[in-house]
Amino acid sequence: MQAPFVWAGKSSLRRDVFAELGPSLHHGRSGARRTSRDDYADRLTSRGLLQGPAELPSRPALVAEVQAHWHSTAASGCLFEAYLSSKREHYGWVTVVPVDDEGPAAMAEQIGAEVQRQVQAEGVEIVSVVLPSVASSSQLIELLRALEAQPGWYVVIAGRDQDASGAEGPTLLGVRCRVGGQTTEVVGFGPLPLAAPTRFAPFVELVLRAKPGSGDRSSRRALLRDTDVRELPDALLDGWRERSRELR
Repeated sequence: MQAPFVWAGKSSLRRDVFAELGPSLHHGRSGARRTSRDDYADRLTSRGLLQGPAELPSRPALVAEVQAHWHSTAASGCLFEAYLSSKREHYGWVTVVPVDDEGPAAMAEQIGAEVQRQVQAEGVEIVSVVLPSVASSSQLIELLRALEAQPGWYVVIAGRDQDASGAEGPTLLGVRCRVGGQTTEVVGFGPLPLAAPTRFAPFVELVLRAKPGSGDRSSRRALLRDTDVRELPDALLDGWRERSRELR
């Protein structure tokens, strides 16, 4: 089994690489503009870091940095998540990019093994599994089915979506993983047709809390909100609140 690429959050890029990177992609009923994978690929190509935009998915280090930057801009509408992503090394947010050359079963084995290693590692609080080779809902379903064969991973029916008229829509799936005797709810992102506007990230991604929660509310679940953040600077909060209003 090949080892996946693991990134602990220390950027190797110049700070200005993504400066003033404007969104170009419209997505969702709100018509909000989103920064897409193509926007990032074009910028990296113009800076000489890629030979061409199509190369990005095959460069795991750049894939990890692109996804992390997207989170840090509050594109998901979550200020807490944006702050954590802007200080990944400090808060222990690790990114795993699996190698995909042997199919979903082999990729699921990589993910299962590496996530368990990160769960046991001291100082790791959040794990992102970024999947640049997953380009469709059917590919994601295949991977989730394969993940269910890994210890502690399972998929549940979380409900059904509804359209504006109240008509029943697609089935909603929930992904769960056992962490230290608790169940962590895996949060999904990605540029898939049914993704919510605030989940429409450059790459498909599974994000989970890597340590058990604390307190009564987390007696059975490990949640991202259990990550210990002492304070959020007012200036950052003000900027992210405005950004969140634009994106919602």
